[in-house]
Amino acid sequence: MDSSEKVVSRPRFEPGNSVQRSGYRWVVLLMVCLLHFINFADRANIGVAIPSLRTEFHISNFQLGQMASVFFLGYFLVQIPAGWLVSKFGVRGLITSTIIAFSAFTALIGASVSGAMVKWTRFGLGICEAPTVVATNGSIKTWFPVKERGVALGCLTGITTLAVAMAPIASSWILKTWGWRYIFYFFAIPGIIFSVFWYFLIRRFPQESPHVNAGELEYIRTAVPTRGKKTAQIGALGWFDKFLRAKKVAILESNAQIFASKNIWGVAITYLFIQIIFYGIATWVPSYLLNAKHYSIMRMGWVEATPWLGGVVGNFMGGWINDKFLYGRCKPMMMVSGLGTVLGMWAIVAANSPTGLGIAMFVTGIFANCGWASYFGFPMAFTTGKTYPVAISVMIMGGNIGAFLSPMSLGWLLDRFKGDYNMIFLAMGTAALLSFFCAMIIIDEPVNI
Repeated sequence: MDSSEKVVSRPRFEPGNSVQRSGYRWVVLLMVCLLHFINFADRANIGVAIPSLRTEFHISNFQLGQMASVFFLGYFLVQIPAGWLVSKFGVRGLITSTIIAFSAFTALIGASVSGAMVKWTRFGLGICEAPTVVATNGSIKTWFPVKERGVALGCLTGITTLAVAMAPIASSWILKTWGWRYIFYFFAIPGIIFSVFWYFLIRRFPQESPHVNAGELEYIRTAVPTRGKKTAQIGALGWFDKFLRAKKVAILESNAQIFASKNIWGVAITYLFIQIIFYGIATWVPSYLLNAKHYSIMRMGWVEATPWLGGVVGNFMGGWINDKFLYGRCKPMMMVSGLGTVLGMWAIVAANSPTGLGIAMFVTGIFANCGWASYFGFPMAFTTGKTYPVAISVMIMGGNIGAFLSPMSLGWLLDRFKGDYNMIFLAMGTAALLSFFCAMIIIDEPVNI
């Protein structure tokens, strides 16, 4: 906990108390969503710059993929320490510092004088961004009741894909107007400004905030998901709960239990394959549109945005379905995401018109992202406020292995098959199918309510 985060005592809220809930958790949600927006925009803008980097530094597709991939090497290496740091020091001063640091590294990418410098500054960007996703998802765990976490996570992951959708549009305009370096200069500015607001508005736990009253504290602690008169107990979904292997599992109260959990590692592997798709699209679709489809820079930016606009729809839809119909069950949307993305990749390859390609990419974005709230919500059912940051770090670590491998290995495929982009979509479709089988076979559905 930050030394400046002082716990404010609250009177207990008793049943029947007329105190109106303060609702400050929605301010916290807005702040973590804005942080995610800045965070993911900073890492996604590299895709638009790749053609210019190839021209200026005379490098291969594999080397360009390394520039994108090395971010995730830094992210991966400090992910577990980042979870421990967030657990120990909280989210106020620590995250304020990391926001300033990753904004500085974003600007340094634009100042790079060689391909090697781009790689090392991207590596530093990954290190500095690592604690932020742990902190934002941990805030959902501690600030929202169980019944609202699906929607909150849907908002959080939805804003992520919105950032990745807007990044190529803004980056294309900046590229056309000023050149590739200014993409990174401009993208560094919002984080510096935002860090001030984060420091003054955010606390780790609701009871530490002067803006939260007793009514909201009690609501966060006690509200559980319901659908009609049913509860979220095992068997609420009938035969489907048996298919999901819904069961009561032990709460993971120590880091040793986190690292020994089959479910934690199972969701980490599932997320690994999804991240291959996410960063394969972000890194290589701009080049695909420029080189294979011969689109202009601005048209490329708009079409590249379509899978992420679909992703915004998918994220909100996935969170809403989880809360409304599935009582927070996570496996269903993971499996739907995997199978739907396989079909989406086939549709992209088969599209023979700009309109058809745009529709195929939009639908692919819906399916690829509809499970995101489930990935991040899954560990919440069987971890505590103290162990969740480490659990989510393990999952994100798995995802970052996929994110590290994706741009580099797909770049290698492009070099190996002489610029045949269909091989990229085949590889991403295979990753989507593997994510489906991992979700179905490895993990159980923890139900502890």
